[in-house]
Order: sequence, then C-alpha cells, then structure tokens
Amino acid sequence: MTTPTHVAEENVHVSYHQLQIVERDVIVEVSLAAPRGHVRVVGLMSDVSDDLPVVSHHGPGEYRLRIHARGRDKAAYPTVNDETSGPIERLLVHSWLQAGAAQRVHKTTDRYGAELRRFADSR
Repeated sequence: MTTPTHVAEENVHVSYHQLQIVERDVIVEVSLAAPRGHVRVVGLMSDVSDDLPVVSHHGPGEYRLRIHARGRDKAAYPTVNDETSGPIERLLVHSWLQAGAAQRVHKTTDRYGAELRRFADSR
C-alpha cells in the first residue's frame, strides 16, 4: 500500500492475529513471503527504523497481512485551514502465518487510492 505521508512509529500499529474489520477508508489483504523472517513497515523512501514493529513475528515463512488505512485523503490533500496536529494518516496492520493467496480488497473509499489505481490501470 502506498501512503501519501512519511510513516512514523506513532501512526502504525501491527497486530499478530486476525481481528474483525474496523471502520477505515481502505482495507486490503495481501500475501507476503518473508524468507529471512525480518520484515518491517517502512515509509516509501524512508530509513528503516527499529521503532517500527516487525510484521514477520514468527520468523521466516509466508504471511497474510490485512492493512487498514484511514486519513489518506486528508494526508494527500491537506487544506489551508486544517490545523490538525499529530499523525494524519493512520495504518493498522494485522499479520498472521498463512500460505500465499490472491490479494483481497475489502474496501476502497479514498480518493488518493482511486487515483493511484487509475494510474496503475492505464499503464
């Protein structure tokens, strides 16, 4: 998932078990192979930080990630009058061991993601 903001430790939470889907702008599930067993959440073009959690908590193996995002549009399209302090975009990542499977999109209601998907489809 591409985010319009720099990822910081205060706006990412990783959970190591399946939970109910919560209210978010975007909810997707993807498979991830972790042959070395050390996968972290990082922002695009960001340095890896030990402050961010490891999503491959059982070591090497195949994982399923359910990624929830909210605030993506607010982060991508800030308004002049927006006086929000703290993280704008929030991510919640659920991680569990599971063999690879097709991507599953549960919900996509954000404008930012729609623009990225249109761009990807046009290529």
